Amino acid sequence: VSWRTQGYLWGIASSLISVLAVNWAFTYPYWAFDLISPECISSAVVMLIVSTMTGALTTRLKQQEKLKAEAEKERMRGNLLRAVSHDLRTPLTAILGYSELLQQEQLSEAGSGQLQNLQKKSGYMKELVESLFELTKVSSGILPGKQERIDLIRLLEQTVGLFEDQLSAENLQVRRHYDLETAIVITDGARMHQVFANLLGNAMKYALRGTRIHLELKEEADSFRVRMVNTASYEMDFAPDEIMQRFTRGDKARSTTGSGLGLAIAQTYTASVGGSFRVLIDGDQFAAIVTLPKNDRDL
Repeated sequence: VSWRTQGYLWGIASSLISVLAVNWAFTYPYWAFDLISPECISSAVVMLIVSTMTGALTTRLKQQEKLKAEAEKERMRGNLLRAVSHDLRTPLTAILGYSELLQQEQLSEAGSGQLQNLQKKSGYMKELVESLFELTKVSSGILPGKQERIDLIRLLEQTVGLFEDQLSAENLQVRRHYDLETAIVITDGARMHQVFANLLGNAMKYALRGTRIHLELKEEADSFRVRMVNTASYEMDFAPDEIMQRFTRGDKARSTTGSGLGLAIAQTYTASVGGSFRVLIDGDQFAAIVTLPKNDRDL
């Protein structure tokens, strides 16, 4: 009963019914209940203990089976994605190579335009495949993270600096809100740079033009929290958990370019270095929050 049901209730109930059935059919006086005899009380206590222990054991076994099945499912999905990514990289590399050779030929104006379009699309596909391949390696633990002493403020400033021209072109400004001058953590600098670059790129892509992107860094008891907030240019009719799924885009009309992997990569990379990532939506305000643990040990 415990194996086929959830929790302890049905196991305990079946034990009590068994005690009553034995008391009624197999103890004296037969075909009658005797609920005050010591034998009946001791039997009920023993059956209750046995049913509770059995229920606890089966519940734990079922949880382990569930975790094992989920882990196997994730492993198979990772293997499939890696295989597909690997198989796609070869023809994409060939397409890009042939397109570079075609650039050396004399083409008509229409042919040159089509070649540029081919290069743009194949380059986008190559970048998508590379991102997917990297994501599956990190999420499956195949690619371990580095341990480096990183100043979060310096890393954030370097990331913002890479986007200065694009921010100016999109008429967007970044407002810094730092509670401290330095924020030292031991983490994988390259991965966290990719996380912040993805978040800033996502904010630029979907922010309302002429608004500000707010970048906050706060020190907490045992961690540093980075919060990036922007005002969306469209109605956000999705849940935070939904938007962090792979290939999910907030702009359902797909009026902007993008793969839908940016937030998924940010979440996976942050988790791989021991941090946490979440999204909050408040009206037109979209906030991405990265929390990294403090670590004062020496490398």
